[in-house]
Amino acid sequence: MINENELVANKLKELRIAHNYTQEDVAANIGVTQPTYNLYETGKRKLSIIAGFKLAHFYNLTLDELMELAVPLDNEIFYDSPSATARTLEEAEFLSFAGSENTKDLRKDQIDVLFGYEKLSKEHRASVSEYIQFLLSQERK
Repeated sequence: MINENELVANKLKELRIAHNYTQEDVAANIGVTQPTYNLYETGKRKLSIIAGFKLAHFYNLTLDELMELAVPLDNEIFYDSPSATARTLEEAEFLSFAGSENTKDLRKDQIDVLFGYEKLSKEHRASVSEYIQFLLSQERK
């Protein structure tokens, strides 16, 4: 039987692959080395509470949600599917967007910005573009 540490390790790997991240990407974003992150993902090291919080934040989840993703299910029992919520629908939309060919070479922060930008109205996009130009002009001074 799979232990709790292996469940968390498997979920970390699934999340990383679903988001098209390398172990180096995730490690850098949570402030650990790649070898340390590899130990989490292979189940050879227990996830610290701090690393858990950082990972949850990185994947835009609560720590509870991250840990719930690793709850074992009994295949002999039929579970009711949870109703889709605005958050789960937006997460699915984001995962689809983040996993597209156009975003494969981008960092998470860049994907977040593009995803938000794509959801804006034409007027708000124009405002964002103007604001970026303003900020760039301030940087040049």
